[in-house]
Amino acid sequence: MDTYWLLFFSPTQARRSAVLRQLLSNSQKESALYWGMIYGWLDYINVYRELSKNEFDSQIQRLVTANFLHETEDGYLLTEAGCAEIKKQNEHFILKKPTLFRILNISLLNEVICLAVQVASEASYSNKKYYVVSENIRAQTIMKEWLRQYGVKKLAILLVKDLQYFLGQQDKVDADIFCLKLVGHNIIGKTDAQLAKFFSKSEFDIQRIWLDLLSRFCWYLYINNDLLAQIIQATGVNIEPVRKSRFETINRFKKGESITEIASDLKIKTNTIEEHLHEAFIWHKQLDLMKLLTATEVENLKEVTQKLGSQEHWNYKNALAEGLDVSFFKFRIFEIERGRGKR
Repeated sequence: MDTYWLLFFSPTQARRSAVLRQLLSNSQKESALYWGMIYGWLDYINVYRELSKNEFDSQIQRLVTANFLHETEDGYLLTEAGCAEIKKQNEHFILKKPTLFRILNISLLNEVICLAVQVASEASYSNKKYYVVSENIRAQTIMKEWLRQYGVKKLAILLVKDLQYFLGQQDKVDADIFCLKLVGHNIIGKTDAQLAKFFSKSEFDIQRIWLDLLSRFCWYLYINNDLLAQIIQATGVNIEPVRKSRFETINRFKKGESITEIASDLKIKTNTIEEHLHEAFIWHKQLDLMKLLTATEVENLKEVTQKLGSQEHWNYKNALAEGLDVSFFKFRIFEIERGRGKR
């Protein structure tokens, strides 16, 4: 049982574990993004892309069995025992910049950085015959293209300088764990199991430490070093949170096309167009969807939502039963605007 997951829950706000799993594994459905905004989880998109549904659900159930989480109709609440466990387990490693997992191609960078370190290390011993640590063709291509332009000596100089500076700013144990996983000349990187045993941590914490430092080191290179930044850029950097597939909808909407017109032209359902707009509105207030609501609709929404209270405890059907006379599309817009402060 990994009590790390308790950090995502609250003793006062029931939260849906399925939403967390979807966001962690980069499943960005509109409903997951909405609830992720309400729960404050949007920074964790794509953090655990390979997360297994069965294993995650099993972990949550174990936390319930241990009386650390309590299941309700609206989701899970931290129990008193769960809150106490969090305080007791404060050694859990917390990702310092989880948003980087959405911005950067971490799985590819894992291959590229390990390969770059190995190449630089072997070159410092003038060794040209070795088995490369990564068999990823794209990673190898990115490195070959960079080396063809700047050379292996330049790589070694820049990489050593930047690694020394970056790791010098980190916790010593974390920096040691990061270095011990790397492969170099006559050096075989340690496994997560070996490091967990040596440092008395869980393998999951070892993985988090590695991925956290890897992502932040790559970001450091991207914003501080023009030459090595080219390697990071080549793997794909996407700062814009709204997915590219949504921009056709967004741009047409901004030009004044109606939802019906956009759906007809793109040959997709109107509710799909509405979901695209909801997603964009979750991330960007500049796309002012509130202008689509009339003053009467806003008053109706305010009146009903005041009766129902906190938006975590009810849904659209409940609102209709209380006299709401607004479409779900507009209802969601109002709720996104109302929940924006929780991001």
